[in-house]
Amino acid sequence: MELKCFRTLWGVTTPWPQTLDELQRVGCCGIEARVPLTVAERRQLAGRLQASGLEYIAILFSGGGVLPAQHETPEQHLARLQTRFAEASSLNPRFVNLLAGNDRWPLAQQVEFLGKAHELAAGFGLTCSFETHRATSLYSPWLTLEIIQQLPQLRFTADISHWVVVSERLLDDPSDDFSAFIDRV
Repeated sequence: MELKCFRTLWGVTTPWPQTLDELQRVGCCGIEARVPLTVAERRQLAGRLQASGLEYIAILFSGGGVLPAQHETPEQHLARLQTRFAEASSLNPRFVNLLAGNDRWPLAQQVEFLGKAHELAAGFGLTCSFETHRATSLYSPWLTLEIIQQLPQLRFTADISHWVVVSERLLDDPSDDFSAFIDRV
């Protein structure tokens, strides 16, 4: 197994040339960044990636942003993903890190939506990793474990800090068995 170090660009405000130089200097092999919204920005990112030789992990939001639009339905999220997956595929990402869904939907709706999102990504030839995050379908460790029982094919990006905040504890009790989740990260 080979360990590859990627740097997320969440919160990075330094200019691109400086950022890419720093990443290469410290041995990163790639970046994780949002898929740009415009064709021009996507072309610019593709050029920067090609020139730097860095790999790319795409970040997408099914609900429009980090916090999903509360009035939107799963169908609206899927329609957005149809467009966003097409845009992401033009950048040839290693995989897509997806913050998906809305925490207010009932379990059956979460399962149906996540299953369709997974299939939609596969239709574009994309590997999709669903990130644990507040306000999304995977806001809770307990709900996520229930989703895994129904959708064992899903893979995850683990940002456990959100579960710690939601649960208001460290999740380190011996009875907290997250092995089904950990096996899919």
